[in-house]
Amino acid sequence: MSRSQTMFVDTSILPSDIFNYHDYEFYSIVSQLTGSDEVELLRIQSIRTVNSFFLRINNVFHILTIDSEDINNIKKQICFILNNNTYAIKSDIQGSIDYLRDLFLKKQSEISKRTNKINSYTDCTSSKITSSNGVISHEPTTTTTLTSVNSTDYHSIIVNRINEWCSKNGRDLNLLDLKLTEGTDYLLTVPSYNSDSAHIRCGCRASARLPRQGNNFQLSNYYRHLKTGKCSMLQSKFQSNPAQDNDTHDVSNDTIKKLSSDQTMIMEDTQLLSIDSNSTIRSKRTTTSSNHVHSKKKRQRKFM
Repeated sequence: MSRSQTMFVDTSILPSDIFNYHDYEFYSIVSQLTGSDEVELLRIQSIRTVNSFFLRINNVFHILTIDSEDINNIKKQICFILNNNTYAIKSDIQGSIDYLRDLFLKKQSEISKRTNKINSYTDCTSSKITSSNGVISHEPTTTTTLTSVNSTDYHSIIVNRINEWCSKNGRDLNLLDLKLTEGTDYLLTVPSYNSDSAHIRCGCRASARLPRQGNNFQLSNYYRHLKTGKCSMLQSKFQSNPAQDNDTHDVSNDTIKKLSSDQTMIMEDTQLLSIDSNSTIRSKRTTTSSNHVHSKKKRQRKFM
């Protein structure tokens, strides 16, 4: 039984998007798993990805038959040069290449099985419109259809979910017609269909990681950022919203009119009160004066 057949292969040491790695990223993984000599063997053949490695898997060492100074340098690193000027590949180098082959093949098999089980969203969202006191609300009902997905599907799903969130939460953010445009207000990156997370960069330059949970990418980190009130991108939308400014202006005018009306009523009441008070005072003064004259006449009659 060969070494590769008895070797335990744990694919958890590989990144979930290893099949998207190329050049430096790919060589870095190979170096960590095996060594620098194996990297040079692949690099000199321009094997830059896992898929290109699969294409050459059966003849990775065939290049050693080429008579070239560059190849001879590789031979000295990975082979034993025999007395008859032939070479023998070192067993650990051969074992490392076999290990990479088994590891990548097993990872590919796992991804294929997972792809067959992955459920994608075909969001069939129906909105039930209800009215209460003249206020219209939308209650979304989501139906999930089972199909295979890729990174492009996930990208569209996330954009649609952000659009739905904006329509539901715009009023709470004082933006009645909130719309966020992907590529302008935010930049979304989904590395691959089997990635553990996606990444979103807001127009205000803040970044958020969108972790994956099952078949969903969690957007709560991005929503939380939008609700902080510190997002300059949202602030610019609020400042440039003429409809909202008009609403505020109308409210201010109504308030001023109401205050002016109330002030006029108060002034009229005060004036009426002043008139009534003066009339009373004049009445009292007239009565007092009449009484004084009448009393004086009585005194004059008494002395006469």
